[in-house]
Amino acid sequence: MKRGAGVFLWFACLYVLSLGRGFYTSDGEVMFKTTAALVDRHTFALEPDPGLPQIVPGQRERFYSKYDPGLPLLGVPFYVTGDWIGQINEAHRYRLAAFFYLLIPALSAAGAITLLYWLAQQLYGERRALIVALMAGLGTLIWPYARVLFPEAVLACALTGSVALAVSFTVQPRLHSRYNIERGRLFAAGLVFGLGVMIRAAFAIYALPIAYLIVSTTGSRREKVLRLVAFGVGMIPGVVIVLWHNAQRFGDPFQFGYGSEGFTTPIWEGVIGLLFSPGKSVFLYTPPLMLSVILGPRFYRAFPVLGRFLMLSWAAAVVFYGTWWAWHGAWCWGPRFLVPLIPLSCLPLGKLP
Repeated sequence: MKRGAGVFLWFACLYVLSLGRGFYTSDGEVMFKTTAALVDRHTFALEPDPGLPQIVPGQRERFYSKYDPGLPLLGVPFYVTGDWIGQINEAHRYRLAAFFYLLIPALSAAGAITLLYWLAQQLYGERRALIVALMAGLGTLIWPYARVLFPEAVLACALTGSVALAVSFTVQPRLHSRYNIERGRLFAAGLVFGLGVMIRAAFAIYALPIAYLIVSTTGSRREKVLRLVAFGVGMIPGVVIVLWHNAQRFGDPFQFGYGSEGFTTPIWEGVIGLLFSPGKSVFLYTPPLMLSVILGPRFYRAFPVLGRFLMLSWAAAVVFYGTWWAWHGAWCWGPRFLVPLIPLSCLPLGKLP
């Protein structure tokens, strides 16, 4: 526990010290404006801005962010804290609120690496877990996305946390069943996963791989169904909030605000681009993944369920985002849509000689 806290503190300090002087993205600016509207005016509605096409028309002649509500809601305590300190010190309240808001990706990235360390510790022991955490935290896309206000760092934390809570039953299922804590942990895994869905509804593509992970443990059919139910019930609040948010903005719970944007890229173009293109290849921006691929067979032999989970997750992400019109993630560093998978994909590094 103490070493895990040390891992979090070390990476949190590193990532916070790496922060720049702005959001760097208009996506981040829109999310910050949404949080400010929630705190100051108690509404998701925003003022229209021709320079921010992410603000779209909704019902009742109001305008809203096209993004899901998770990150603006998560940002409320950060915004309030920065604004409050600004009032006390008579400092620039907007800048302080913005700085505290930028702590979200930095702390989320540190959380993702800490959860990876905790999971790797269950598989390999402390020394190898520390090696995995250092390689993931220093040599991958996690660091760049810890310092910009995209949701990817939070999604990486949510996915790693969900799997870390669920994966202990593939390692020691009988031990956890004996102490009757598995359903509680799976419910918590569902809550964390639901948070990811609140932040980006497309995060739901990882639900089936995690369901496979849950049912691939030992136990009767009834026990496996109850495990899935525990995870699914945990997801419900996040899913309900997303649907409610859609209904509030557009009058339809299944309208997500992306208008004519869709899955128009030929699958071969997007998949090759995400994996092998000179501008967006995930292997160019995350060199440790090449080692993970090399060590993959060894990892698969030791942990076949986790190995299949990773393969299913990568297949889902590459096909889903590879067909999206902006498969490259637009103006960003590397293939940002694949960032949530990066920490877990470093697990095979624990099989280094």
